[in-house]
Amino acid sequence: MRIRTAAAGLLAAVVATVAVPSTAYAGPTDNENGTVAGVTPVNATGDPRRDCPVGNHCVWTRPSWQGKVFRLYFCRTYALSQWNGNGSDFNNQTGGAVALYLDQARRVLSRQSPGSSHTSVDFRPVWYIKNC
Repeated sequence: MRIRTAAAGLLAAVVATVAVPSTAYAGPTDNENGTVAGVTPVNATGDPRRDCPVGNHCVWTRPSWQGKVFRLYFCRTYALSQWNGNGSDFNNQTGGAVALYLDQARRVLSRQSPGSSHTSVDFRPVWYIKNC
């Protein structure tokens, strides 16, 4: 009986350890495997106006508009995956369209007005971007 109790306790400890992920800290290229559901990235040129056509809200996998760029054009909520570090952004939408950065519970983390950009954005808390 004592062996079963000890084994059950050990199994519960192992399951609890596996079920709770550890925190991973971002390195300089941690967004390289980043994706945006439904959007195919292109290689960045480093020029936000060239990389992000009018009407788009764009996010880059590296700071200063480097790495890969995702062009978010349609008015919808986009899901981000594997964005674990700093990238950059540019809201080149028209008509006053604001981009919202949302957390896992879809709460607003920040709002980005049209025409604004950031050379460095911490994407670790961002799970979704609502474009429009």
